[in-house]
Amino acid sequence: MSTHLCKYISLHKNIKTIYHKSQIMKNNSNIAISKLKKRCSDILKNKYIDIQKLDELEKDCLTQLQHTNTKITKCIDLFNTLISDIKALLLREFDDKSLIIYSKIVSTVIDVSPTKPITLFAINIYANETYLEKIQNGDDDFFLQPNSIRQNDDKALEIMFKFREYWPRLSDDNKEYIKNAMKSLINIVEMYIISKDDGNIVTEILLQVGCN
Repeated sequence: MSTHLCKYISLHKNIKTIYHKSQIMKNNSNIAISKLKKRCSDILKNKYIDIQKLDELEKDCLTQLQHTNTKITKCIDLFNTLISDIKALLLREFDDKSLIIYSKIVSTVIDVSPTKPITLFAINIYANETYLEKIQNGDDDFFLQPNSIRQNDDKALEIMFKFREYWPRLSDDNKEYIKNAMKSLINIVEMYIISKDDGNIVTEILLQVGCN
């Protein structure tokens, strides 16, 4: 087994662990947010607002929002780590000048706009049931057809899937690595979306609190 594959297996296990923990955290978060919503409703329905309770609710909302933002940042970092790892794999395996340009573009996008890769993936891949199913099933057609992904005018998504141009020349180990990496990206995006939704709900509660 290659050193790179061993490294990936370790990273993938870490992502799976975080993903499973996130499912527990999701349930706990749902409970916590439901309680915050109820407290907000109870406070605001009274004719006379209890300022102390309002202040306590605001404090708890800010704490919850901080936890949520930490999870969002972790998702973005994990996603970009995997994208960068795929980039490193291609650079190591193939002596191609176009890959040097590709590598610089990926690094620049991550540095300038860290949320762009995960956002593009969420909108164009995660939201597409056909693509999602093909990735989950490890369908070779998805990885073999460079033009099967349709996007509007954003070249960044095309660049993200640069590896498909080299698919026939990749070793079986590297193909397996990329297939599993794509599954991990789906898990990360799911965690990201859940956390973003949680953050939006808490922000709405804070807005209601701030108006009173």
